[in-house]
Amino acid sequence: MTNPVSIRPRFAWSEWLYDLLITALWALLAGMPLFVLQNMTLLYEHYLSGMATSFSLPMALSDAIQFHPISLSLWLLAIFITVLAIRRAFRRQTQMLVIQDSLARSRTQALTDGLTGVWNRRGFDQLIQAELERAKHCKQPFSVIMADVDGLKQYNDTKGHLAADDGLRAIAQSLATQMRSADAVARFGGDEFAIVCSGLGQEGVNALIPRLKAALASAPLSLSLGSATYPLDGEDKSGSA
Repeated sequence: MTNPVSIRPRFAWSEWLYDLLITALWALLAGMPLFVLQNMTLLYEHYLSGMATSFSLPMALSDAIQFHPISLSLWLLAIFITVLAIRRAFRRQTQMLVIQDSLARSRTQALTDGLTGVWNRRGFDQLIQAELERAKHCKQPFSVIMADVDGLKQYNDTKGHLAADDGLRAIAQSLATQMRSADAVARFGGDEFAIVCSGLGQEGVNALIPRLKAALASAPLSLSLGSATYPLDGEDKSGSA
């Protein structure tokens, strides 16, 4: 994955040059008509007061360039600085959003199992820690279902590595489709999966396991399932009370 931070210096000068050109164009397109309009307003006031015999747009433009070059220059410079500051602020914000998106995707990839697309062991450790803290704070139970794939090595030896990978992906997909949105499936090890069931007590998890087995009936591999419930079976990741 390309890191936006690493490529930014390479394009810093071209970005600045582009921003300066665009800002100068905006200053001319917006600043010049506004200054001429202001000058025309002044000429009109002079006309009404009798200080001028006539007024027109060409006269206002000629008067602005011929008699007010310093005021016009300062006016355009102020607009140029303002537009440039706004443009650079938006560019920095865009770059920060790109960097944050890249970091978020990097974190997600670091916590995701590349084969099955579910959480990996590191992701599971973070999930279980967060769930423990939530359960202690809210005084609610939660359960973890451990699932061992039966005969994965033999299946791999007879069907081949690609077939075994397809089987693991099918199991992960079947497990994920049976879970609630608050639950999470993780690949705990090579042939082990773990399911974190948020807010689900022992009765709930005992009812869920048969449903999981039924959903996996058509999968090429079977699972052996077991569960533990907080705080009944332990109050930390080690299972100690």
